[in-house]
Amino acid sequence: MSSYIDAFEKGQEASRKAVIAKKEIKEILEELKKQLLTATEGKLEIFIKPQRESIQGNSLIDMIQNRNFRDYLAIVARNPKSDSNNIKELAEWNQENTGYPCKIEWGKEEYTCHDRKSLESCLTLLLQDPGVAEKLHQLIILPIPEKKDPKV
Repeated sequence: MSSYIDAFEKGQEASRKAVIAKKEIKEILEELKKQLLTATEGKLEIFIKPQRESIQGNSLIDMIQNRNFRDYLAIVARNPKSDSNNIKELAEWNQENTGYPCKIEWGKEEYTCHDRKSLESCLTLLLQDPGVAEKLHQLIILPIPEKKDPKV
């Protein structure tokens, strides 16, 4: 006979661990965002954003059933001080419902992070990548509109 109580208790413990892991990941991403906003005087914000990519459908049925798109999450950046709505995708982001592992992919790089240390290391590598650095630079140099005096 199945022990549903045992299964239930294991599920509850797994849920508690997932909540802790997700909170840790959120804190790491918030710290990344905070540090980059500070380092760039508010010109660079990084966050996770749902994305949709057009893919080549194989048939009319694919088009009708809206299978021409791939939905995914991405680490993106923007310059919140610029009028431009220019968001740059830096990497694809995949996070399990348990929190860890999470996967980050950019260029030909693919990293699986199993804990705080590996996630922080991977995000460091992401920021050091020349292609990613160029995208971030493009955002930082966007023109910032002058604040108009409301009394004028």
